[in-house]
Parts: sequence; C-alpha cells; structure tokens
Amino acid sequence: MVCEASIFQGIEKWLNVSYRIEWFAEGKSLKSDEVCGGLRPGELHHAPCQSVANAKVRSILEPSRYKIGQWVSL
Repeated sequence: MVCEASIFQGIEKWLNVSYRIEWFAEGKSLKSDEVCGGLRPGELHHAPCQSVANAKVRSILEPSRYKIGQWVSL
C-alpha cells in the first residue's frame, strides 16, 4: 500500500517541520516513517525538508506487514 500526502500553503519551505506517517491495523502500529525528523522543540533544520512546489511525503507499507482482511489505516 502507498500513502502519498501533498504539502500545501508554503509549509514545504518551513525549517521547523517534521513529517511522520504511521500505519495501523487493529489498533496496533505496523510501521512509522519519519521524514526530516529528529527536531527538538525550538530547533530548526539547516534547509527545508521539501523545498519544491507541490511537495509530497510518501510511505510504503510492505505486504509482509499486514494480513489479508485486516483494516489498515493511517
């Protein structure tokens, strides 16, 4: 499965932003992808994580991480 989220409103240029996509099934976390993470409160990145217009973050959930028939959500 693929989750792809667009980043709007100029947020792609901010230096204080981290992105995380977390997958769940039956109330349990299956996978967590962090993009540009690791910031502590008040810290800034040296450059924007996504500096292009129409920027997107993306996560792939491999078939081995869930079973057929499970409800998977983000």
